[in-house]
Amino acid sequence: MKMRSLVGTSIITISLLAPGRICYAQKANFSGSWQLDQQRTELGNIPASAASNSIKVDQRKDSIFIERIGTTHVLEGLPMNGMAAQVRFYGGTKMAAVEFVTGGLSMEESASYILDSAAIPGVVYPLTSKEVWTLSDSDRTLQIVRTVSTVSNGNYSIKAVYTKQD
Repeated sequence: MKMRSLVGTSIITISLLAPGRICYAQKANFSGSWQLDQQRTELGNIPASAASNSIKVDQRKDSIFIERIGTTHVLEGLPMNGMAAQVRFYGGTKMAAVEFVTGGLSMEESASYILDSAAIPGVVYPLTSKEVWTLSDSDRTLQIVRTVSTVSNGNYSIKAVYTKQD
């Protein structure tokens, strides 16, 4: 009787611990160096500079560091808990929040930008964006779908596809 109760307790303990471990193991890891695949990228009428030529990512347990290299060079350090953080870059600032979505298989970055106008000093242009990052091909391909909303140009979406370099 005592043996049966110990076995039952062990099974319950293991089943309570397993879901957390399984969920953690399933979260996507975007770390690495990524190179833009221009053949598979879909920018529509948007200038090529809308997608970074390369991206370097250092993903940690509760934060992510993203280095975007293209016509500009932007380094972002963001918590991965959905809380917004401020990032200063070449033409303004953005408040960005990053979190896992779809059960940890994708990452979503929501941002609000204030862009400084080079043409008219002191004039700013607000815009918002949402990026959804997804891995495929055994984590060798990164797809970033960015939807942007601006006051002056309306809404548009792009799909940038990257290949892992390391």
